[in-house]
Amino acid sequence: VARDRGLTSIYKPNRAFLDAFPEADRFDTVDVHDVQADTLDDHLQSHGLNDVDFVKVDTQGSELLVLEGRSRILESSGSGVEVEVEFAPIYNEQPLFGDVDRFLRGLGFVLFDLRPCYWKRTAGRALGGPRGQIIWADALYLKSVPALQRTIASLEPPLQAGKWLRAISIALLYGYFDYALEIARAADRLDPDERALIERRLREGGEQLGPLPRFPGK
Repeated sequence: VARDRGLTSIYKPNRAFLDAFPEADRFDTVDVHDVQADTLDDHLQSHGLNDVDFVKVDTQGSELLVLEGRSRILESSGSGVEVEVEFAPIYNEQPLFGDVDRFLRGLGFVLFDLRPCYWKRTAGRALGGPRGQIIWADALYLKSVPALQRTIASLEPPLQAGKWLRAISIALLYGYFDYALEIARAADRLDPDERALIERRLREGGEQLGPLPRFPGK
């Protein structure tokens, strides 16, 4: 448990790295707890939930473990993932961006965007430009169209059209009208007239609407 509770992790803070930056005492360990854990795959299955479209993970360094624990659901039904990734070792022995990226690409996901955070070192905090070293980012992954086709083909036919529509919706919510259009064109389980309507509305909306505005927890 960290002094700043939002920085609590299953990993110990990497003070050899953190101490070069301001307010490193936020990461001080003030308590230690043992906790019970289970994989998301098992937890969801025990509640009869076998179809999950999107997941957001922010667990202070252990995101890869969480994703590995729901790999079955991600591969069989997931369309998108937003995950916090670290480019520098904030915690000892934690997986970094390359590890998370390799895992998600192996499940058919493609990196679409990064919302990065930069830290400046205490020694030269007032020097140079506003950016320091890139430390972490919120990364957005969407499943590739070929991977979506494989995922949706494995579902029962009555469920397939809805899965295509929700994948289109996820792309739209993040402002990727071009990708939503590509998904719609590949959605072979949609009625041709419905696909034509979706394409027309995407083209009309794409000229008028941008991505979601920025707000906490977007």
